[in-house]
Amino acid sequence: MPTAAPPTVRRLHSVNDTELAALAALLVDCVEGGASVGYLHPLPLVKALAFWRQVAESVALGKRVLLVAEDERGLLGTVQLVLDQPDNQPHRADLSKMLVLRRARKCGLGAALMRAAEEVARASGKTLLVLDTANADAGRLYAGLGWQRCGVVPGYALLPDGTACDTTYFYRALTRQAGPSAPMSPAPVAGPHSALIIIDMQKCMAADTLPARNNPQAETQMLRLRDAWRRAGQAVVSIRHISRASGSGFAPGQAGAEFQARFAPLDDEHVVEKNVPDAFVNTGLERWLRARAIRRLVLVGVSTNNSVEASARSAGNLGFATVVVSDATFAFERRDFGGTLRGADAVHLMSLANLEGDYATVSSTQEVLDNLANGAD
Repeated sequence: MPTAAPPTVRRLHSVNDTELAALAALLVDCVEGGASVGYLHPLPLVKALAFWRQVAESVALGKRVLLVAEDERGLLGTVQLVLDQPDNQPHRADLSKMLVLRRARKCGLGAALMRAAEEVARASGKTLLVLDTANADAGRLYAGLGWQRCGVVPGYALLPDGTACDTTYFYRALTRQAGPSAPMSPAPVAGPHSALIIIDMQKCMAADTLPARNNPQAETQMLRLRDAWRRAGQAVVSIRHISRASGSGFAPGQAGAEFQARFAPLDDEHVVEKNVPDAFVNTGLERWLRARAIRRLVLVGVSTNNSVEASARSAGNLGFATVVVSDATFAFERRDFGGTLRGADAVHLMSLANLEGDYATVSSTQEVLDNLANGAD
């Protein structure tokens, strides 16, 4: 008889309707089981769905991370990492809504979700995590994972049956050193710490309805660079645009917002979600790079005159040694301000001219690969 595959933990960068339904059922199950997670029993399904829709919006804006544990039968558990904090607390994140189905408890899922959340927190440049719990078993789990108990607040909340309960606060100080918990720290094999930044390679950027583009070989060149970066142990960062406009192909939950299959990041690679063309605006990308002493950035992706140019300008202004790869980026034809239609090559080349010298160095894929091989990327 075949052995069932063990549960896995993954990060949801967007939440579809099937996942929303499973998360809502999980929340209802936990409330029915007596968990103090913000709701009284009975919890209407519509109210649970409304909660997860709010979470999904926050995830899409990059304000929180949503992790789920699953097996072949479906969703088993979840935990959230609230990244969006006050200006004077950029180093902190809150761990929230650790939920595990009653049928799946005592199987190590809680510990797996906690470890995954800590890894994401480190990758996001966080050094302090905070949580609270009204559950004694959960408290023992957190203490066993190295969390420090710092106090009890009596009568803090109500259990689902309306009974008052205390809550216990815990904190966890995270280190930034390299190791299994910080897999994205680049190895020194390729010289100065560097990151390959892959911008907006999502499904909607491959649609047949888009205007004419240039550089048909750009995707092949991007993949050459990405594979070389991985072999060299350098950082690969995937940028994903999430639009606030509901009709956009980049809108949360739309298939077009997903990464193209061949550009899907590895589980231990950093993903940045942005809502404007510039990958540095309200994303924590700069902090993540600084925490790893990454000083050199190589930008590829789409489109040259939009997200690539906006991100390269910020990177240069922030003091990063920035390279834009001319044949691993592409643009689309568009009309100029006077109404004249400009071909994709013209748009692409003018954008590169805007960047060269003042903000970035413009290089070819082969030049970048040669520098990588020589430890000078």
